[in-house]
Amino acid sequence: APSGTAGAAIWDRVSWAAGWVRAHWVGIALVLLLVAAVALIHGIGMNTSPGPQDDEGTYMAEAWALQTHHILAPYQYWYDHPPLGWIQLAGWAALTGGFGAGTEAVDIGRHLVLVDYLVSAVLLYVICRRLKYRYLSAGAAVLLFAASPLAVVYQRQVFLDNLAMPWMLASIVLALSPGRRLWAYAGSGICFAIAVLT
Repeated sequence: APSGTAGAAIWDRVSWAAGWVRAHWVGIALVLLLVAAVALIHGIGMNTSPGPQDDEGTYMAEAWALQTHHILAPYQYWYDHPPLGWIQLAGWAALTGGFGAGTEAVDIGRHLVLVDYLVSAVLLYVICRRLKYRYLSAGAAVLLFAASPLAVVYQRQVFLDNLAMPWMLASIVLALSPGRRLWAYAGSGICFAIAVLT
C-alpha cells in the first residue's frame, strides 16, 4: 500500500482510539483506581501472609522441574493436576529470571498470582459493565472481590484456582461480547479450555 494510504489508516486508528478514550474516560479512570486499590490490598505483605503452604511448594517444584529439566514433575512417577498451571508458573519464572535471582520460589509464584489477580479485577469490571451494571455497582463488585477476608488469604497463594481465574473471566468477557462475533465465541471456548487445563 502507498505510504499515504498507510499513514491515513494509522491516523484513522489513532483517531478511533482517542474517540473511544474520550467516550469511556469515566470507566477508564475507575478501573485504574480499582487496580491500584487491589494492588495495595493484595500486594502489601503478600510474601509473608499467609505463610507458605505445601501445595504452593509443590506447584513451584513442578515449575522448577519444567524450566530446568524440561519434565512435568520433579519425580519420575507423579500423578497430579493438569499441567498448564505450573507451565504458566515456569514461563513467568523464566520471564522474570525467577529461580536464579535468589528469590524464594513461592514468592515468585505469588508475584504471578498478583498479576493474575489484577487482570481478574479488570475482567470482572468488564463483565459487570457488559451485564449493564452502573459504574459504581461494577466498582463495588470488584472491591468485594478484592477485599473479602477469604480473598485476601486464599487469593494471594500459588493455587491453580488463582491461575485459572483470569482465563475463566476472559472466557465470560468474550462470551458477553456485544458484537456477537464468531471469533469472540471461539476465543471464549479457548480461554475456557485453558482455564480447565490450568
